[in-house]
Amino acid sequence: MPSQESSDLLIALSAVIKRVRNRPLAENNALHGVPFAPRHVSTLLQIGQDAPIGMSELAERMHVSLATMSQVVTDLEDWGLVERQTDTTDRRRTLVSVAAQHRPAIRQIFEQRLRPLDRTLRRLEPDERIALIRGLTVLAEELDRTDHPLDKTTEHKATEKATAVSKETAL
Repeated sequence: MPSQESSDLLIALSAVIKRVRNRPLAENNALHGVPFAPRHVSTLLQIGQDAPIGMSELAERMHVSLATMSQVVTDLEDWGLVERQTDTTDRRRTLVSVAAQHRPAIRQIFEQRLRPLDRTLRRLEPDERIALIRGLTVLAEELDRTDHPLDKTTEHKATEKATAVSKETAL
């Protein structure tokens, strides 16, 4: 049985995710009609903080494959929001940056999306901030683990059932 703390954490995370997803983007004529998904906004945040950034580094930061990251960047590029260029020092490397004409609009998205997070972090003590970020990082790592697709109880029951079926078939 899960602990009360894990249940409380799930409820709190669900409330945060719901509010983040349902938070509309600020009205901006330059971005009107762009069909943003959360992955696009997150990718823009990464590109805008460290532009230009290499595609591989971007994929690593976003914890997705290079192919997935390439598709998201292609969407952003098709909408005119980002630009790709070949790295002059390493021609095998592609760099991505926010298109100059959209930097003010993207900055507005950053401020809008990050303002509640900044306020939250300011309310916490330094050690609480570190613990919050560390805890969410560990949670993301656990959710990414592939060695436990089923919870151990379900896995154990499935193994018992398969063993019972095998025994009946053998008889």
